[in-house]
Amino acid sequence: MNRLNFVGNSLLNLLLPRQCLLCHLHCDADANVCLSCQSRLPRILNPCSHCGIDMDIASDSMLCASCIAKPATFDRCIALYRYQDGARKLVTEFKFNAKFAAGRYLAEQLAEKVNTHYRHQTKPDAVLPIPMHRTRLLTRGYNQSLLLAQRISHLTDIPIISHGLHKPKATPAQSSLDSAAARSSNLRGAFKIKPWGVSTNSVILIDDVVTTQATLREATNTLLAAGVNTVTCFCVARAN
Repeated sequence: MNRLNFVGNSLLNLLLPRQCLLCHLHCDADANVCLSCQSRLPRILNPCSHCGIDMDIASDSMLCASCIAKPATFDRCIALYRYQDGARKLVTEFKFNAKFAAGRYLAEQLAEKVNTHYRHQTKPDAVLPIPMHRTRLLTRGYNQSLLLAQRISHLTDIPIISHGLHKPKATPAQSSLDSAAARSSNLRGAFKIKPWGVSTNSVILIDDVVTTQATLREATNTLLAAGVNTVTCFCVARAN
């Protein structure tokens, strides 16, 4: 997407009459998603307490089999929705079609999740988005994870470090790879740190969709190697 289309879509999102992003009926809700469609979004009800995947039924341990066998190095991953139905449509419209109203809605829902999670504990020192390689950024025109992180930072009062984590290595899209092993190998060494000059004992990583966890694992390992002690991941949707 070139810059002209990016700006044009932003203006259209502001000027068009408010309609529900899912059913397209008139929507009075500030959220841009009507209450009926909000109620049908596939919220994760029984998450693994480490990776956030929906386990369908409650478990005494609240850990999925994968995390019992080989937990990731992040503290935990917290997701809002299963990556299907309305949640998938909202993410797709935001990520690939520049529907920034969808991104705003998702960011506000995720910010509410962050605030709830840290209601009785100290908030992290910073929010960081999962970065994109510059060639993909030029093609799309924006980094959806950065836009989410910026709004979340504003709504949670957690400072954002927009470009502290960057991706100098161009890699094939994770969605083009079939296996978890291929996705993990694809991202090995892909992320680097740009020193940000402030103390960050703990951070939040923001991503849109998590599937095999390969992106979060590699980004987390990069941050831990740079001296961050705790990495907590928040994402819009979790794919099984």
